[in-house]
Amino acid sequence: MGNGFCYVSNSAGIQKADNGQSFSGTIKPRFDKFVITISERSDSDKRLACDWNEYGIANSLGLSGRYGNLCLANFKIEFSPELDVVLNYSSDSYKFGGQGSFGTNFVLYGNGDFTLFTAVDGNTSYVSHGRCEKIN
Repeated sequence: MGNGFCYVSNSAGIQKADNGQSFSGTIKPRFDKFVITISERSDSDKRLACDWNEYGIANSLGLSGRYGNLCLANFKIEFSPELDVVLNYSSDSYKFGGQGSFGTNFVLYGNGDFTLFTAVDGNTSYVSHGRCEKIN
């Protein structure tokens, strides 16, 4: 847990144009440098999330389905600049899953490397690899 400065070293994507043709290859990500802060969630924050769901387990409908089982998540991550596609909660301190119907995952490995996968819609997806250095 703590702060880290992250930078993208490789990024690739698949995009489908309006004319039906697809492009795949190296892309420049929207943000190639960002700062992360991983911290423990407060008990009141977890309690509030549990109140959204029956027995703390999310169903697949409405608000609770979008946010998953947040009362089971012990950690949160913040990005600067904000990466609006990543759901900011996790049951562990290294894998943060996505929201929406297509998906996003940010995984921080023990050696400081990370993988960021983003599926923007059914026609566009990206994967980035990089490294985070601790900056406390």
